[in-house]
Amino acid sequence: MKAILAKIPRRRSVGLHVGDREIALSRIAFTPLGPVEVDRKVEPRSSGSPAAIIQRLLEPLRTSQGWRRAPIAVGMPGMGVFFSTRPVQLQRNAEDQSPQVLLHEILQSANLNIDHMQVDAIRWQPGRRPLASVAACRKKAIGPILEALEDCEVRPYQVEPAPCALLRAAVERFRTPRRCPTALRVFLGREHALAIMTADDMPLMWRYFPLESGAEGTAILSTYRFISNSFRVYGADTAPAALMIHGRPDLDTLTDAAIWSGVPIRVLRYDTPAYEAGEIAAGLAMGCLPQLSTFNLARELRPPEPIFSLLPWGQMAVQASVLALATMLMIEHRRSLDREFIAVRAEQSQYPWLQSLDLPKLRQERDDLMQRTSSIERYLSTRILWTECKREIAELLPEGMVVTKFDGQASYEVVGGKGRRTAPKRSLTLAIDAPIPAGGAVSPEVEVLIESLRESPLLHKTLPDVGMAGLRWGAGGQSRIPTASFIIHCQPGAPSSRPSRETSP
Repeated sequence: MKAILAKIPRRRSVGLHVGDREIALSRIAFTPLGPVEVDRKVEPRSSGSPAAIIQRLLEPLRTSQGWRRAPIAVGMPGMGVFFSTRPVQLQRNAEDQSPQVLLHEILQSANLNIDHMQVDAIRWQPGRRPLASVAACRKKAIGPILEALEDCEVRPYQVEPAPCALLRAAVERFRTPRRCPTALRVFLGREHALAIMTADDMPLMWRYFPLESGAEGTAILSTYRFISNSFRVYGADTAPAALMIHGRPDLDTLTDAAIWSGVPIRVLRYDTPAYEAGEIAAGLAMGCLPQLSTFNLARELRPPEPIFSLLPWGQMAVQASVLALATMLMIEHRRSLDREFIAVRAEQSQYPWLQSLDLPKLRQERDDLMQRTSSIERYLSTRILWTECKREIAELLPEGMVVTKFDGQASYEVVGGKGRRTAPKRSLTLAIDAPIPAGGAVSPEVEVLIESLRESPLLHKTLPDVGMAGLRWGAGGQSRIPTASFIIHCQPGAPSSRPSRETSP
């Protein structure tokens, strides 16, 4: 997908690294999915002037319509660039914090001639202390490169140290682990290696060291110990918490536990990018973005940025998409309202008498109907169907028992002011006569009746509290058969766990 988007990029850039042994050129196309390297060219450099090689590498770009105006970033070898990071005071004047003054303070040399050097500085604050990173190189080292670019009618977009570009290429591919405010990245080459201590993916210092065959792990461990013992000098708050080794996949024993035994650091291994001219050129091209804070040793030569490149095209595209989606949803909602309106008008056309009524009368009638409806619904939802209760009790009444009294009361639920409701009064009283069997004891069917009434779904919904009271013995009727008279009360509320009884002789 990136290869397809690289043919229609939103921005193009070129990286040109002029090293001591090689000169490399890389072309990068910026796509919505990230930068894509279009091609890379690397040529060996002789001891003479690099002008001929630079002209040969840039000549195809001058005739290309798409790459003719692409910004070009130039990289200087790190060994020819002075770099240092020191804590600074933010309350000082801006004139006292100029790159030249900062360089003087760092070197503390009265014989240093700033006019012969190109200096740039970046101020940032990764932790508790504000820092200033200063990069400088001699003008006579940049002069031949700028003259070769001038012969090609090219103005450099920026000139920065090669280690910064190599770090940018590594960060683009492999992010620093979380909870690692300070990290150490080591880039391996054929004969030399480059170690960069970073904070928030910005360089604090870098150090070159040779690689001897068979002793690569020892050299990396020695460099780590040196940097971890002097990290405060470079403005870091903590020692490196992660060691990220890049390049030379043939050295697969660098992460062995025997090398890092007793060292409190997390070691990560990556195959790319290596300490090579082509990788540095790719990192240079990735830095040609106006929003990035990078070193520029030829800041006065930077061409003006086209106005269209300063526009946030990605943000504008997202906002335009959201606006289009919201517009479509509003249009669809409007159409649905129109359809509902047409349906309502068609329904109103069936009642011509509605046209003679004005709107206030219709609203008043609607409110009255709604009030009546709510009253009817409240009445139907709270009333007790006594007929159903009678049928339920008749089915549950044991044989021989007689209901002598059925008294049910249920008042209407009244709604007071401010929507407050008055609880209705509900009760059901049953007077029952039950025959007493021979022996003079109350029939056990009385307890069965009480339990059946408590388990009745109809009474449990309306009058769940079932209790018995007023139990009396006597003889009634012409047959003078002993009977027990008792009363059952059914009331709203929680069902009683035990029935209450009142007895009298």
